[in-house]
Amino acid sequence: MSTSIQTLPQCLSARARETPEATAYLHPDNSGQWQQTTWHTIERKVAALATQLTLLGLRPGDRVAIMLPTSPLWDYCQLAALACGGVVVGLDAHDAPRNLQHILALTQPRAIVVPDTEKLAFIEGLWRAADIPI
Repeated sequence: MSTSIQTLPQCLSARARETPEATAYLHPDNSGQWQQTTWHTIERKVAALATQLTLLGLRPGDRVAIMLPTSPLWDYCQLAALACGGVVVGLDAHDAPRNLQHILALTQPRAIVVPDTEKLAFIEGLWRAADIPI
């Protein structure tokens, strides 16, 4: 790898160029079977998510709150936010609502990533800024 690589998204791109079909992740699917994901696949998913964040208006320095279970998707969202120059704010779905309200008020995220409509309703019930895409 080149010594001029400075960010995680740049490292991902370099790895995807060098070894696109090499296994990057092994993770269980819903049935418990182990699945592999290549560096090329991760780079594609991260690029697609970064495009969506950009279309939502994310700019360098903006915060992106992520409330997802530990999974490859969490990593893809984190890398996508970083690729846009965003700052990642991790949210724990099991945290006390008062703590989550405080974190959201303090960080003022530009976007919030949630796994489903149930968490969407939960976040909207806690805190809603008019211009925040969820």
